[in-house]
Amino acid sequence: VKDIILQSNPLLEAFGNAKTVRNNNSSRFGKYFEIQFSSGGEPDGGKISNFLLEKSRVVMRNPGERSFHIFYQLIEGASNEQRASLGITNMDYYHYLSLSGSYKVEDISDKSDFQETLHAMKVIGISAQEQALVIQIVAGVLHLGNLSFKEAGNYAAVESEEFLAFPAFLLGIDQGRLKEKLTSRQMDSKWGGKSESIHVTLNVEQACYTRDALAKALHARLFDYLVDSINKAMEKDNQEYN
Repeated sequence: VKDIILQSNPLLEAFGNAKTVRNNNSSRFGKYFEIQFSSGGEPDGGKISNFLLEKSRVVMRNPGERSFHIFYQLIEGASNEQRASLGITNMDYYHYLSLSGSYKVEDISDKSDFQETLHAMKVIGISAQEQALVIQIVAGVLHLGNLSFKEAGNYAAVESEEFLAFPAFLLGIDQGRLKEKLTSRQMDSKWGGKSESIHVTLNVEQACYTRDALAKALHARLFDYLVDSINKAMEKDNQEYN
């Protein structure tokens, strides 16, 4: 349990911390940590409650700041196999990372920190297959940000099907379904005892907002999954807190 508690820190920092103007490793979420101790004074259980993750940082931030560390860790630390399968290239290729023009941090090694993040997931009990899926979703969020839209008869259309195909593949979403969800929304109406579903086509601004909302939700869900995994690893059944 002590190892799990120790390894939870670099893992949550990777997905929840970022460089800001004043702090190179600023926590962008709230955390409440409960720890159980044995009669001998050793930690033998615990629980993390997280709240208010700054998920907007995935898609926008102030100049000179960075998004969450994990995105830069992946680009710097990915193996050749990961680079090929996940489409990893230079940082300025990704729209979400290029927004603030800040990539490197003087006292942080993203490459070695990536290995620490993978090690932390292993210690916590996340299987190799699940680790690969976590990293795949991180890459999917980056590629999702490169999707752009154009005006087509006052409505939004995906600029390039090629840029749509890869995030759809990484996120395990049907390409046509992803395009539909990004460029339209379903409205349900009820009248006269009947219900009807109407598809409303979005404009470019609305489509960009929907894309960003999906990216933020994916990262937030991933963060929650990691917190849940840590809590499961620290569970102590039928015991009272001392």
